[in-house]
Amino acid sequence: MLRNGLKVLGFLAVTLCSHAAGAVASAELYTGESYGYGRVEARVQYAAGDGVVSAFFSWKDKSEQAGVFWNELDFEKLGADCYMQTNPIYGLPPGNHEQKHSLMLDMCGAFHTYAYEWTPEAIVWLIDGVEIRRETGAMAQAFADNAPGGMQIHFNVWPGDATFGGNFSPAILPVHQYLDWVQFLKYEGGEFTLAWREDFAGATLPAGWLTGSWASPKNHSTHAPENVNFIDGYAVLSLTADDAKGPGGAMPGVSGGSGGSNGAAGSAAGGRAGVSGATSTGGSSAAGGSTVAAGSTGLAGSPSGAGGVPTGSGGSAAGSLNAARTDGGCSFTVPAQRSSLPWGAAAAVLALVLVRRRVTWGGACAHPGTTLALAAMRLPNTVSTFSVWRSQREMLDMVRGHSAVPDAERHAKAMVERKRKDFHYEFTTLRFRALSEHGAWEGRRGIVPSAT
Repeated sequence: MLRNGLKVLGFLAVTLCSHAAGAVASAELYTGESYGYGRVEARVQYAAGDGVVSAFFSWKDKSEQAGVFWNELDFEKLGADCYMQTNPIYGLPPGNHEQKHSLMLDMCGAFHTYAYEWTPEAIVWLIDGVEIRRETGAMAQAFADNAPGGMQIHFNVWPGDATFGGNFSPAILPVHQYLDWVQFLKYEGGEFTLAWREDFAGATLPAGWLTGSWASPKNHSTHAPENVNFIDGYAVLSLTADDAKGPGGAMPGVSGGSGGSNGAAGSAAGGRAGVSGATSTGGSSAAGGSTVAAGSTGLAGSPSGAGGVPTGSGGSAAGSLNAARTDGGCSFTVPAQRSSLPWGAAAAVLALVLVRRRVTWGGACAHPGTTLALAAMRLPNTVSTFSVWRSQREMLDMVRGHSAVPDAERHAKAMVERKRKDFHYEFTTLRFRALSEHGAWEGRRGIVPSAT
């Protein structure tokens, strides 16, 4: 009788736990294949909210099974203040080796590029091309010896609690994690070579990817396939109430940024650089499909008049600024040791880099989606660009690196640079539809497609 009673109690316990896990619906997206040595990169905007765990990680399949050596590498956004924790989890039984990182980055309000590099000698975590953690020796060996078949790539969002993640309240739901793209570079012969890239361009689950349908780690939710969706070139992972699954409320405020300048209609207040004699093309919303992108970039000034370059978060930006010139002059290079330059010289170098990139868009490297692309610089620290696009779709494809042009990713890489605190103190982007066109630019008319 007691045995039967324990069975009934056990059944009730399982039922109650299952119900509790189902009160909130979470999401997990992962690759069916496992990948060995290489670099896994993803452009991610993490989900905000206290108690919301939003993660990008690599995990050896079946690590949770008894007698199996656990291997896992984590990027985890935690807490109300959206801080980053990295954690290599490994062993039999598994052990955590977490580190909290104080970063001057808005990880829940903007996209950044997160990457792992796994080689036989080291495991490296990077954000926007800047190394934030490196593990060698016994830790690297634990992965080399025990994950010969590689690891799967995972993304998930789920509710934590006071023991991990923060103080979660369902009142904040829904919240969303956004993925712009994911790619894997295979490591062979001391080099990383691109093996594949997923841009989530379709509206359905891409081939080779799967969705989770199990309880989340703290058992406060169950992953629901309905909470993994693909919208406008993004994968959207949602944390919702169990009775409100799906991407409701997703996408507002999500933007990869765009090129542009504050200036084709003249200089703006506060000394923003304008394009001399610029066309009057522009205006407010109206019929027609053309899009005008305008904005302004300010390079960071020297703090308190000091002579050195301001220190950025997480180290030098040189890693992502250096690019091989393989596209006929459309890419750019700056000195790797930028921090050794006097401030004025550093600002000028960076300004020239940015102007050169944008000027070439309007010249030999003009994007086929533009009808006009201009740039200007006000020394020593203001850069502006202005462009007119045939359609919003073509502009957004350019922003996200999806255009059918050579080196389509270069604008997405430029957006990584823009978010660096050590040489930008302000960035403004304006997008609007052209109402009409009057006058000419250097003898050209018909710049606004809808006005021709």
